[in-house]
Amino acid sequence: MTLRALFFDKVDPNGPVHPVLLTACHVWTGGRMPAPFDYGSIYTGHRDGWKQTARTHRVAWFLATGEIPAMQVLHRCDNPPCVNVDHLFLGTHDDNMEDKRAKGRAVHRDRSNLGPKVPATGDRHGTHLYPELYRGERNGSARLTEADVIAIREAADVLYRDLAARYGITATAVGYIRRGETWQHVGGPREGSCDMPRPTKPRLTPAETFAAVLDLLPPEDRCGTRRNPERPYRWQALVRLAARLGVTPGMVHLTMREGATMDLMAHWRTTLGES
Repeated sequence: MTLRALFFDKVDPNGPVHPVLLTACHVWTGGRMPAPFDYGSIYTGHRDGWKQTARTHRVAWFLATGEIPAMQVLHRCDNPPCVNVDHLFLGTHDDNMEDKRAKGRAVHRDRSNLGPKVPATGDRHGTHLYPELYRGERNGSARLTEADVIAIREAADVLYRDLAARYGITATAVGYIRRGETWQHVGGPREGSCDMPRPTKPRLTPAETFAAVLDLLPPEDRCGTRRNPERPYRWQALVRLAARLGVTPGMVHLTMREGATMDLMAHWRTTLGES
C-alpha cells in the first residue's frame, strides 16, 4: 500500500464538529501516542523521505501540500488526533505557545514581570512548593497507601520483619514509618511519642534462656556433661545450632547471656521444627 492509501484507511472523517470552525474533525483511528499527548502515530517504513514513524497531523499536511513541513504543524481545533488539513496551520514554537495562551490553556498567561526563566531547583522545585502533589500515594514510586502506613504504626505488637513481609517493604522502611521519619503527613501513633505505648514483650531471664537453648540442642551435643559437668555443651554445638537457625553463633551466645524474648524462642523452635 502507498502511504496515502495506508493513511486514509485509518481516518474517520465524521468526527466531532468544532464549535468555532464549524467543520468536523477527521479523527485518526490508528495508533496514538501515550496520554496526555494523544497525537496519532503512523508507521511509514521510510517511505517518501519520512522516518520509520511520524505524527499523523504532519503526514496529513504533507499529503495535502506535497511538502514535508519544516515548521511545526499546529491544531486550530486543539484536538490532537485530528488530521483535517483545514484545522491545521504552520507555526513556530512561539506561535504554538501564543496560541496556547490565547485559548487560556497556559499556566502563566503573562511572564513579562517574571523575568527570565530559571531552572526550578532546591526550595523552588515543585516538590517543595507543592508537596501535596508529589508526596505519599501520589509519588510514582510509592508501594504503600496512607491506610497501610496507619496500620503499620498501629501494629505496635508486630515485629518489623513480619510487617515488612506483609507489605512488601524492608524492615528498615518499617522503622522509618513507625518513627515518623517518612510519611510525616500521615497520622497514626509513632514510636517515641507519648501517644504510642512502647511494646512490652515477655522476656526470659538469662538462666531460663540458657536452659531453653540447651533444650534446642540435639542429644549428641548435650552428652559433653559426662566429661565436664560444669559445661553442658561444646562451642561446636552452638555453631551447628546457629547454622540450623540461620544466625551466627555469636548471636546465640549473646542471647543466652542477656536473655531472649519469648517470641524469639518460639521462632527458633518453629525453625527447627520446620527443618
